[in-house]
Amino acid sequence: MKDTKVSFPFSLLRFWFWRILWLWMLVGFFIFIIQIIECFIAQDNDQIKLTLEILDKMPGFIKDAIGGELMQVGNTTGFIAMSYQHPLVLILYMVFAVCVPTGLLAGHVQSGAMELILSRSVTKNQVYICAVILTTLGMIALVMLMFLGTVTGVNMCEYSEQVRLWPFFRASIVGGLLSGTGAGVALFAAAVFRSRGRAIGLAVSFFIINYFVELIAEWWPKAEFLGPTSIFYYIDSAKVLFGENWPIGDMAVLFSISVVSIVAGGVIWNRRDLPL
Repeated sequence: MKDTKVSFPFSLLRFWFWRILWLWMLVGFFIFIIQIIECFIAQDNDQIKLTLEILDKMPGFIKDAIGGELMQVGNTTGFIAMSYQHPLVLILYMVFAVCVPTGLLAGHVQSGAMELILSRSVTKNQVYICAVILTTLGMIALVMLMFLGTVTGVNMCEYSEQVRLWPFFRASIVGGLLSGTGAGVALFAAAVFRSRGRAIGLAVSFFIINYFVELIAEWWPKAEFLGPTSIFYYIDSAKVLFGENWPIGDMAVLFSISVVSIVAGGVIWNRRDLPL
């Protein structure tokens, strides 16, 4: 009997890697630069106080969106950490987390390229695994690059108080888990839909809805019970930065959402009739 085992398609993995590398470099560059800029701004104590005073006069939902409880800390570490949950940084993460899996899976199905891929010695599961590997490793690399940007910025600047780097590493990991939920949902959407536009729409909608649910639950007492349904509920920046321990419970929730989404996407992808 012939051996029907199909070897892992490393050539496909390499090909897709080079296709998405430019996007990773572009997103990573801006994330890296934002951290350095924030570190340089934090050198000016008067500027920090003035900025916090201005932000404190803004509506509550705006303060939550750009810093929340970190604004109440009022020190250099808290000010630098505001960039870790700034909407621009979150958007940059989501650009990579959403564009990569939807492009590799739904995009190739829509264009007809998936038929060519599956005509080679490769299985549907292997194709999905390649997309998962590139998405997750890319997200991990972005997280490390964000932390490296903070390390670079802190070492380039001089502060009136000591700035510890370990809390920022912890914050980058937790932030990466938050973004990982978006990547998981994007992989799920890419496995479900033939249209890349629909897959992107589902993933982006998931992120936006969760973001606004957290804001509403924070500022409308009657909607407070909705808080735990949002992924942003499990990000306590002050605890992450200034606490002594890792927020294991919150991290477990975010990690579970990512894993469940990825596994569910893999099951659906495997059962789909491909090529379409």
